Amino acid sequence: MAYIARFRLVMLLAVLLLLMGSPGSAHAGTPDRKWLDLLKQQQFDKLENELQRLQADYDGGGCQECEANAPYFLFATSDPLVGQRLQEWVAQHPNSVPARFARGRYLNHVAWIARGSGTVSETSNEQFAEMRRLQTAAIEDLLWVVEHEPKTPLAYADLIYIATAQSGEIAAAQIYDRALQSNPDSPAIYRARVWSLSPWWQSILSWGDAEARQQAYILDLQQKYGGKPGFGWLDGYADYMKAEADWRNGDWEAAIAAYGRALAVREHATYLLARADAYADIEAYDKADADRKRALTIAPNDTDALYENGKLDAWRCRSASAADICKAAEAELDAVVAADPLEPKYLLQRALHLAAMGRTDEARRDMEDAQVYGKNAAWVQGMSASILSSFDKPAAKLAYQRAITLAPDDLSRVEKYLRFLADTADCGFLPLQITYRKICSQTDQCRLIGELDGMVESFQQNRRQNCAAQNWTQPAASMALPE
Repeated sequence: MAYIARFRLVMLLAVLLLLMGSPGSAHAGTPDRKWLDLLKQQQFDKLENELQRLQADYDGGGCQECEANAPYFLFATSDPLVGQRLQEWVAQHPNSVPARFARGRYLNHVAWIARGSGTVSETSNEQFAEMRRLQTAAIEDLLWVVEHEPKTPLAYADLIYIATAQSGEIAAAQIYDRALQSNPDSPAIYRARVWSLSPWWQSILSWGDAEARQQAYILDLQQKYGGKPGFGWLDGYADYMKAEADWRNGDWEAAIAAYGRALAVREHATYLLARADAYADIEAYDKADADRKRALTIAPNDTDALYENGKLDAWRCRSASAADICKAAEAELDAVVAADPLEPKYLLQRALHLAAMGRTDEARRDMEDAQVYGKNAAWVQGMSASILSSFDKPAAKLAYQRAITLAPDDLSRVEKYLRFLADTADCGFLPLQITYRKICSQTDQCRLIGELDGMVESFQQNRRQNCAAQNWTQPAASMALPE
């Protein structure tokens, strides 16, 4: 049974932390940003009093929990000013549960951004190290919170998600048991538990047994809590999780069918965007695009819907240059960057759009910001190289080299660099193509090998004189080091 790794890991973790339909959720209209405004204006005392009032109203479940949780969704952002203000708030109020909770959510969020959304093989040791550093700090805050205020269900939920990702379902189960002691009817805790039971997190049960256990658990929750405040996320959720399992197993047709069943119960942006991915996997692009557009229609403030439609409209802008489509793309990408200012995937998509519009200075600034959490990610360097190649070839060359250094076993990055060197008539093409041939003699994964002779012949005709003085007949010592 083949396992297909999910690229949407960070997106899913963020979405699954939301209580569907709760105040402050990305799916419940525009969040009340007064909490962030108070934080940024350094009105810490007022902010603390407001958050403590909501906590005092929390009676252990239902809407009161939703109200108490709502403000903290806004602190899950990469906005550096928010991070600075949270540090100041904790410094002034070191024994404040709201301050430590807000900082813990911020740190956990940027930890996942630092890790990136690639598979394990696509994630560098440096990315994992930065994630662990930030998440360790987040765990310290979150544990402090639940020790001082056990009736903080969203903090427990965050700890369950972290434990699941770091250590698996068994570690998450221990936190879950402790969380229910003080929060026996918590929507947030139950939702985190459902996620931790997903078969891809299991180390003991078989995939099929784990999937059956998760489905039975969701059914039990529906029988007990279906229709109650805060549990609207259960609608269609069993089919959604079944679809996610099918997706990971590469059974895209089954996944599409299961997403459809979930959508028949509740039309939700998350379900639509997930089905769009599955449609794209079978090259049903019109259906994928329709789902993405529908997601934005029903959830115009959903950051995932804005991002996916921003990418789509930016591509349409580059293809057709229609003014209205280009403006829509810019507005959508501006919105997601505003919500999460240092998320590399948002910044680089906007940089690609800006560069295509000739606004290269703005594009360069976005690429520089993407380095804050993306400097150790090969895909960030590779995409930056691709964008820069249209207006700054020396910088593009360095970015290609960084990408190869971070992912030396990824032949696709070497091949893109080869094409770049050939297209820019760079003499480095000649030694690199020799190294590439040697690699290809040991693997059948080379996609350029069939056309390489023609590329070399064309290159030599145009650049023989300029490159003749260089010793290009020997393989380069390192493909990654700049000349």
